[in-house]
Amino acid sequence: MISNTLQIYDEPSKPLRFGIVLLPNFTLTAFSGFVDLLRLASDEGI
Repeated sequence: MISNTLQIYDEPSKPLRFGIVLLPNFTLTAFSGFVDLLRLASDEGI
């Protein structure tokens, strides 16, 4: 039973991928804030 548990955690996780669609009136300030949030989250390992 323990070996089954270890096999689950040995598998590498898939990287998170997403897309961003910017609308014509979407401000770059909001976009840069979102990108900064992602950058900080990747530093924390979340």
